[in-house]
Amino acid sequence: MIFLFKKTGFTIIELVVVVAILAVLSTVVAGNLVTYIAKANEATIKGNMSTIASSATAFFDREGEWNNVFVAANNPTAANAMHSINSIIAPNTIVTALKSDNSSWCACTVLVQRGGSQGTSLNTFCVDSFGYRKESSPTCTSRCNATIGRCGD
Repeated sequence: MIFLFKKTGFTIIELVVVVAILAVLSTVVAGNLVTYIAKANEATIKGNMSTIASSATAFFDREGEWNNVFVAANNPTAANAMHSINSIIAPNTIVTALKSDNSSWCACTVLVQRGGSQGTSLNTFCVDSFGYRKESSPTCTSRCNATIGRCGD
């Protein structure tokens, strides 16, 4: 009497190989996803900083001075852009400075580090009333202050 067993299902080795392949693929995808999210946040921050610069220029064209340029009631577009940046990084991460004689201004923020850690990057992005819009490595407080009223490198 010969019994022929019909093979049904997968062997344990086949299942282990499939699980291992899925684990490697998910690790690669997860690593890239974190990088893409950080790059998107960085682009959003830079765009919002440019919005702050553009709305400040419009404020100057309308008011004829820089005084109160960062007061939300006077410049709601800039206030909304600052709020958006604060929601990406952390509250109160934007340094704004109006020169003591109200002749110029600057705004600076840290950029999101491309590893997923938010707000810990050494790079900053600064904009000012002279049209400066650039990424650099000094801290915001050294770049943007009321003494110089512009982004200093």
